[in-house]
Amino acid sequence: MERRELPRRAAPAARALPHRRDRLGRAPRRGRPARRHRSDDAAQLVLRLPRGGRRAPRGVAALIARAVRLALVAACLAACGEGAPSAPRTAPPFELPDLDGRTVRLSDYAGRTLVIDFWATWCHPCKEQIPVLNAFHRAMSVQDVAVVGIAVDVDGEEVVAPFAAEHGIEYTVLLGDASLAFAYGAQGFPALAVVDPAGHLHSLHLGVITRAQLETAVREARAQPAP
Repeated sequence: MERRELPRRAAPAARALPHRRDRLGRAPRRGRPARRHRSDDAAQLVLRLPRGGRRAPRGVAALIARAVRLALVAACLAACGEGAPSAPRTAPPFELPDLDGRTVRLSDYAGRTLVIDFWATWCHPCKEQIPVLNAFHRAMSVQDVAVVGIAVDVDGEEVVAPFAAEHGIEYTVLLGDASLAFAYGAQGFPALAVVDPAGHLHSLHLGVITRAQLETAVREARAQPAP
């Protein structure tokens, strides 16, 4: 009798363990940016950064870090519009060149109400502020009220002068830096400070200001006695 071997049952194939990527979820694709949390945008709400080929201010990382630490304060001030100091505070002095090379000091405006606009060429909202300040400057220049714009661009006159000419800025433009703006309490741009005739920082407005808001702030500052 012929003897035949029964066919052997094939052993079940060992099931490979799932790839680590499948066990833990889809692995992030290389080069794909991580999802941004809303908190990541806080700094840009306080300090809008330039994009494209425009040069950012030096020390941007330090500025952002400081802005993030004070984001809640800045947001509160922005929501309230103007933030008046609880007690009179002397406005930080400055001595800056204008676009004609002349030196301009805060003390030059003693006895007058001074509107200071801190801005930058890379700040889009700052452009929206220019027509309001131009009109206010024309209307108030004979009433012991002055308007100056302090540009914080690190490239200085090279970028500020052509920008001022292109946008028709009529008030005095000074070449400064962000440290002076921070000294006044600004945590974003544009930031508009009003100094009363006694040299005190009367109010600070973050963001674009309306003509009505500006007139109210100046009227209150002018009511303060001169030194």
